[in-house]
Amino acid sequence: MGHTIARLGSALVGASVMLAMLASTSLAAGPVRTVFDLNDPSADVDESAAASDFCGFQVQADISGRVTMVAWPGGDPRSVVQLNVYAVRIVYRNPATGRVARLEDTGPDRFFIKDGRAYIAITGRSFNIGVVVIDLQTGEVVHEAGQPNTFFDTLCSILAS
Repeated sequence: MGHTIARLGSALVGASVMLAMLASTSLAAGPVRTVFDLNDPSADVDESAAASDFCGFQVQADISGRVTMVAWPGGDPRSVVQLNVYAVRIVYRNPATGRVARLEDTGPDRFFIKDGRAYIAITGRSFNIGVVVIDLQTGEVVHEAGQPNTFFDTLCSILAS
């Protein structure tokens, strides 16, 4: 679904940032913090298009929130190298029916190295309500804990009725 696609895209962007940092030999005095404001009309357009494609009818999405990336350049390759802390709110609206569905997704995504491989642990409501660990080299889900997230299973029926 749209938000899941957006989060996976963010994860992949973060993964490329993380992998570039791993290649760096510079040691920083502390973590590097970067804040991304999600209150951007282009994000609304992209999420609206993804939700509309998913549901098969027009959906308008309004995204708000932010993502704070904390990266440890030149960090220990056996540890966390990047943490993305996010608070995202999305309001989905069917302009034809006026029906609304709201999603709040908060939590950290943790990029780490284990046995020389890069992983992301996605925490929150994107894939499930819990945590999903993905091997960034293969894209394989290697661990999943929590409850299935049914929000996207019911989104279209909520907006259509």
